[in-house]
Amino acid sequence: MTIIAALPTPPSRDDSASFKSRADAFMAALPAFATQANTLAGELNNIAAGTAVSIPYVFSTTTTDSDPGVGNLRLDNGTQNIATTIRADLVDAASSTVTDVIDTFDDSTSAVTGQITLIKLGDASKWLTFDVSAVASPSGYKNIVVACVAYSTANPFVNGDSIVLKFTRTGDKGEVGPTGAVVGMEVMWPTETPPAGWLEENGASLLRSGTYAELFAAIGTVYGAADGSHFNLPDARGKFIRGWDHGAAVDPDRATRTAVTATGATMSAGDHVGTEQLDEFKSHVHTATVLNGAAFSDNANYKAAAGNTGATGGNETRPVNTNRMMIIKY
Repeated sequence: MTIIAALPTPPSRDDSASFKSRADAFMAALPAFATQANTLAGELNNIAAGTAVSIPYVFSTTTTDSDPGVGNLRLDNGTQNIATTIRADLVDAASSTVTDVIDTFDDSTSAVTGQITLIKLGDASKWLTFDVSAVASPSGYKNIVVACVAYSTANPFVNGDSIVLKFTRTGDKGEVGPTGAVVGMEVMWPTETPPAGWLEENGASLLRSGTYAELFAAIGTVYGAADGSHFNLPDARGKFIRGWDHGAAVDPDRATRTAVTATGATMSAGDHVGTEQLDEFKSHVHTATVLNGAAFSDNANYKAAAGNTGATGGNETRPVNTNRMMIIKY
């Protein structure tokens, strides 16, 4: 910080012999005094402006992991914007002990506990901003674990610069909400390419270890397994999804649902997730009226005869539909 030089002895009416010389010396010193005072005022305003914590330091270009000395602050890297540790003395440049203040820098329960900005006093165009994640306490100083996230230049400070450390705390981590995608979650996907971390449900055989270990832990061999090292994905291609009946008695044929027939499948038949049903019409009757024995216009008597109506319809019975790819999170 700027040091203000003492003014010379002011003139006095009681000392007429030296009045003129003292007055001249005093007036000559005033411009420098005013400049120093204004500079110091600006530095103090920078310290106080818009931040929860501000601490004045003198920057040291030394990078060794040791006590930087009273009032000093150093980084662990000669290239300042890639430094990962700030080494700050427990006493700042104003001779105030700041141990308890720095100890609060990692109090937040968030992964990033706050942000530190280092700014050169009197020149706000020179600065570094760091995310803070931890504080260590060697003897006589603090090692603040940081990651630089913004800077004016790679090396904005020179040895001996007066700087201010500004710290803003991050709020505590909020309550844990539901995760975005649990391993084993199924989603209908609107394109033909699954997103990263997802697979098409096409019955493929996958290794139980490595990349798909968590998915295997979630679904096991319910949908089949070629051998003791693999497991199968569900195969939802071309099929409609039906909600599991699970005691609702909505599916009248729940007890006769069939299990997946893939090799190694551990699925049980009946009312279980993953079982299947073939297409089927609900049982019904058609009513027809026959005029037994009635005469036709050619006077021939009506006789019963076997026959079929003409074929109508397509290859399956289905509602209006749109294709989606069923995918599963791994």
